[in-house]
Amino acid sequence: MVKVNRNDPCPCGSGRKYKACCMAAVQAAERAGVPVAAEELALTRSAAMEAARAADAWEVDLAPVNVAVRAGDAAPSMGLVIAGGLVVLGDVVLARPAGPA
Repeated sequence: MVKVNRNDPCPCGSGRKYKACCMAAVQAAERAGVPVAAEELALTRSAAMEAARAADAWEVDLAPVNVAVRAGDAAPSMGLVIAGGLVVLGDVVLARPAGPA
């Protein structure tokens, strides 16, 4: 197994540096006690992205999150982009956008 350095190209093929792509996920897995090689993570992510690209339809959804940021604030939601049954992107939305649900 070859060690991937932080400034090397990411083995997932994204074209980004490893430190800006998969490094955080590998480090989080190591902290959780699940050692994972950068190459293994890259293969998993690469396969998932290929499946998402091949999907016929992409969906966007807001899922409520049961946490309070500050008293009196609107409840945050999790914005999800889903393709082929896989969550491609997830981000916290502090206030639900106005408009049709």
